[in-house]
Amino acid sequence: MNAMFRTAWLSLLLASAHAYAVDSSVAGQSAPDHDDPEQHPHETLNPLPIVAAQGQEKGGREDHGHEQENSHGDRHANGHGAEEQGHGHDKEKKDDGGGHGHSDEHGHEGEKPREIHLTPEQRKTLDIRTERLEVRALGETLRAPGEVRLNAYASAQVAPRIVAQVTERHARLGDQVETGQPMVTLSSVEMAEAQGSLVVAEREWDRVRKLGRRVVSESRYLEAQIGRQQARARVVAFGMTADQVDELLRFGAAKADGTFALLAPQAGTVVADNFVLGEVIEAGRTLFEITDESVRWVEARMSPEDAARVTVGDTARVSAGAAWLDGRVTQYHHQLDETTRTQAIRVVAPLVPAVKINLAFFEKYLGEGFEAYFSLIAEADALGLEIIGDVKRGDIGHSAQEYANAHLMNSELVGLEDTVTPDAITINGFAGEDGIRPFADVANEQGKGVFVWVRSSNPSAAALQDLQCAEGGMVYERLAEIVAGIAAESERQGDSGYSNVGLIVGGGAPGMIADLRDRFEHVWFLVPGYGSQGATAADCLRFCKSDGTGALINASRSIIYAYEDQKYKDQFGDDWKRCIEQAVHDAKYELANAMQTKL
Repeated sequence: MNAMFRTAWLSLLLASAHAYAVDSSVAGQSAPDHDDPEQHPHETLNPLPIVAAQGQEKGGREDHGHEQENSHGDRHANGHGAEEQGHGHDKEKKDDGGGHGHSDEHGHEGEKPREIHLTPEQRKTLDIRTERLEVRALGETLRAPGEVRLNAYASAQVAPRIVAQVTERHARLGDQVETGQPMVTLSSVEMAEAQGSLVVAEREWDRVRKLGRRVVSESRYLEAQIGRQQARARVVAFGMTADQVDELLRFGAAKADGTFALLAPQAGTVVADNFVLGEVIEAGRTLFEITDESVRWVEARMSPEDAARVTVGDTARVSAGAAWLDGRVTQYHHQLDETTRTQAIRVVAPLVPAVKINLAFFEKYLGEGFEAYFSLIAEADALGLEIIGDVKRGDIGHSAQEYANAHLMNSELVGLEDTVTPDAITINGFAGEDGIRPFADVANEQGKGVFVWVRSSNPSAAALQDLQCAEGGMVYERLAEIVAGIAAESERQGDSGYSNVGLIVGGGAPGMIADLRDRFEHVWFLVPGYGSQGATAADCLRFCKSDGTGALINASRSIIYAYEDQKYKDQFGDDWKRCIEQAVHDAKYELANAMQTKL
């Protein structure tokens, strides 16, 4: 658990229900006698899972003389479990007098079993309570992957407030530090000026104060007083503590050299240490991060359905390796998880034909990230959406073949047979035909598709993609021709006249790029950039054919993060689902209007 982001598994025990029944010597009494635990200070209490609750009479059976008394105590302490088998004992019987004696083949009749008696204080310490025995629903257990994170409420950062140079280090990664302990000494020209001004202002104020109001005018008195206060406030604002300021004033000008120490704002362990001696540090940059490691957070990633069944206060168990740690649910995230977006897909599914899932936002979470990525693909597939895996792979030969298999073939490995891969993926085509054809061939075999990155709309793209080729045309045009040549092969043509190999062209790319649409009639265009990246509806629709088909317009952040847009906040407040839904409607309306104008 020392790792800052160590993977853990979190089991949430929802509404965990166990009944606590008194020993059978009391269980047979009327229920009202048990409403108040204080009336039975010496009851023997037996925690029983409700499904196992069985009414039994007081008493027990001997165990052939083996640990006789302990066996009685154990059975009372563990809830009168089911009768032991294979010992040849007769079942318990009441005596004729209604007493609690019992007999067996050894003849120990009337012998009392041992009991455990607990005082009210002991029951309170052990959190044992008396309740009426009744049927209840057993607790539900949910299992979800999670990450161990720093407790943000028990963590603090150490950062300078002004530009300064590191002159001395007092703490290192992993150190245990106390509140107020020096962490690092810095030197700053700006601080030197502020310290010098304070020393001068302090001496002037001391001189004026000693002269008194009878000698010094009121305005001069106030000027010196305020000047001293402002000079002091300035060095404090720059990062000096009150004690450091007092020390500076005791030593005077000799101490006004611009050096000052940053102190630990809390006790804890240094978990981040990001600088070297002599480095000039910008204001606000974190030098140390300190946390109290006694309490960590575990963030569970759950589907919306499971998350809806979790409430604050539910019991949680965290598996870290072979160990299990107990905890409780303390917070519930109300915003969308950037890496899963499962709930967002359920909102937009009825409104769009396809989703593009960017693998880059999952890969940083390693194995669990890939698991979440394919889980999201499976959910989108179940909702009837076409799925584009935005993987941007690119290579040649065997490497390209394996990349294609990984992202386009449905797995045949044992245990992974149910894994669903995307309907199409994005690739980087700048290795030429050798880097495109392996992906296109696997896509053909699997009945899927490939979109090849040809021309992006980022500012520096022109420096490479618009270079003139020796045989004429630009690099992006030549690449588009290679893609279109592969796409035109008869085995890749669909019933609607389009190929399963398409082009990726940024919606904000220069105007001349739109000529590609007229040149390659049978090719689909995937057009990212609409919305947050700056491309307008008209920009993107340049890549549609005259009948409005042939292009997939991709909007990402403008939809996913619609709940951060003030215009949607004003309409729907914190209802992020309504925000996303309305953003989709607005995008479709804008694109439809732009298409009408184009036609």
